[in-house]
Amino acid sequence: MGLSEIDLRYFAWLGSEGKVDWSRVDSLLDLGEQELDCHGDIEALQDFLYMVDPKAAGADLQQYTGHCLFREPLALTRLRYQCLDVIPNGTCLFHDLNFDSLPANLVESFDLVCNCGTTEHLHNQLNAFSVIHQATRPVGYMYHCLPMAGITNHGLFNYNPKFFGMLSKYNQYYFVDSYLLVDPEPSGLDPDILGLIYQDKPFLARLGKDNSASTANLFQANNTYLVVLLKKTQSGVFRPGLDLLGHDDSVVDLESGRLRTPQSKP
Repeated sequence: MGLSEIDLRYFAWLGSEGKVDWSRVDSLLDLGEQELDCHGDIEALQDFLYMVDPKAAGADLQQYTGHCLFREPLALTRLRYQCLDVIPNGTCLFHDLNFDSLPANLVESFDLVCNCGTTEHLHNQLNAFSVIHQATRPVGYMYHCLPMAGITNHGLFNYNPKFFGMLSKYNQYYFVDSYLLVDPEPSGLDPDILGLIYQDKPFLARLGKDNSASTANLFQANNTYLVVLLKKTQSGVFRPGLDLLGHDDSVVDLESGRLRTPQSKP
């Protein structure tokens, strides 16, 4: 999905509110080489760059106020930028987030890891979020901007706040901040998705449900994006979350995140 002036204004606000000390953020890992579109908002770019490196804010930024790569204005700052991508282009490290482990020299090397519309395109969520965890330094940040609702033909997953709440619980992340971006007008299912849904089912008719194909067009949802900022508080292995629906947490080994066998329960 990339970044926009909204992300930059949010980053600047996080700094002004004392939620992120940008003077201590020296390195950034981009999951996928992200594009930036400021839509002409040069003030948003200036404010963000000033937070990162006051010297950079005085540069000529006009060329970056339209469509560019996120790394391009960052190159004006002291920030060390690295990206992981499956498209070799000479600036990114080739890395398949479905399968690849993080190279040893990158483990706990970054003060900020940005996941701006990347992990929803991957089936292997476990590996992707493990890489994010491994790449982030203790007291470093993980920034996620991901689809939550609607957007029916974008990526493979939508996320909800509980997903990140469980990640925080099992990995002892500090939940710094979160908000929603909600389109004001609802939209229906994408035509490509409608083509996959065969609504004419006899069992629906027997249940007294309308089984005509047109009922799929009744679906409406506001496209919604979830923005979450987490802070890693300590080193350790990545522990995936588990939604136990109210059951006792003692069935989970909090060291590994794995379920305990019946014999090993305390």
